[in-house]
Amino acid sequence: MQDAHSKPQLELELAHHVRACACESCVVLLDLRRNRYLAISKREALPLSKLIKGWPAFDAQPHNTDTPLPNHKTVQQLVALELLIRPASEAAPEQAPETALPTALQELDHDGTTARISARRTFAFLTSSASASWCLRHRSLWAIVCARISRKQRLRGPGAESIEAIQSACAAYTALRPFFFSTQQQCLHDSLSLLGFLATEGLSAQWVIGVKSNPFAAHSWVQRGDMVLNDQHERVRQFCPILVV
Repeated sequence: MQDAHSKPQLELELAHHVRACACESCVVLLDLRRNRYLAISKREALPLSKLIKGWPAFDAQPHNTDTPLPNHKTVQQLVALELLIRPASEAAPEQAPETALPTALQELDHDGTTARISARRTFAFLTSSASASWCLRHRSLWAIVCARISRKQRLRGPGAESIEAIQSACAAYTALRPFFFSTQQQCLHDSLSLLGFLATEGLSAQWVIGVKSNPFAAHSWVQRGDMVLNDQHERVRQFCPILVV
């Protein structure tokens, strides 16, 4: 017989291709296989932590606030959409564990770095941009994430020269970018293209997708530690990271 005070065993968990985060008024799920978002209102989302392993938590709630009972119809819909699974019911692919994203405190100093553009870097820019375009047209975000993890594992770890090397590479990338595409409404393409460009020089950074509510919006950028490489930190801090890889 189960002790009345024992913690109930969680019956479900997020599927391996799903990422989730709690925004101001809802929990947002990102289905990487289908390239789509799903928002669940805060009232419906709060009690689901009792049933779902890994369910994101909101900031501390007032103690006098009654938590509603879980809506099992919502749970059934999430299961039907293959966003929730039974624990250990499917094998997780090998992947590096995701790390918490440091707060974006600064932007990369492009003005203090000379953009050294060479034929090799121009070719690397073109191939990285073309590869990003092809991936976004023909592959799911899940396939891109898995390939990204695999590539990241092959790159060398950060060294003492990494920040200077990243500054040099990003300065060249930023100087080349206006001749080929605009970052407006192309944040995913820009981020994947920059990651590919950095990889040609053996450099690694974090690819981030963030979301916000009221109104809903999603955005992507590249970050190294607390340094934003292709955006303004004041902008990216408006978004809650839902994917960091």
